Amino acid sequence: MAYRKPSDLDGFIQQMPKADMRVKVQLAEDLVTFLSDDTNSIVCTDMGFLIDGLMPWLTGSHFKIAQKSLEAFSELIKRLGSDFNAYTATVLPHVIDRLGDSRDTVREKAQLLLRDLMEHRVLPPQALIDKLATSCFKHKNAKVREEFPQTIVNALHEYGTPAA
Repeated sequence: MAYRKPSDLDGFIQQMPKADMRVKVQLAEDLVTFLSDDTNSIVCTDMGFLIDGLMPWLTGSHFKIAQKSLEAFSELIKRLGSDFNAYTATVLPHVIDRLGDSRDTVREKAQLLLRDLMEHRVLPPQALIDKLATSCFKHKNAKVREEFPQTIVNALHEYGTPAA
């Protein structure tokens, strides 16, 4: 079956389970491009279906698809703002795991997503750091433990110290 570029989010959701890796890579590229264009509507049948469709991409072993899923989530955060909070419990544990990815680009995208969560008021910086601290300090992956202090430094540079 030939790939046809979707024209709306429902079209992307329908094609996300495709097994062909080339189709997934192109679909992921197109989804990020679609979401980054403010003129495209993000109204769809169920935003949860889109989140659920992105989760296997985020947790999968193909680094390009994982990277594009992080970019797609970042674009969703920018578009949805605080409404994305409904999905943070689902997404955040897997973003934390991606902080320990072997590829620098994937770790950078995970850091950018965490920054977007704070910047677009999905989670206040202190709340995000508190959530991360519960799992990052004791994470089995040493890279995650290394990246967490960098997240704290980034938050401090951007938002300053929390008020007492």
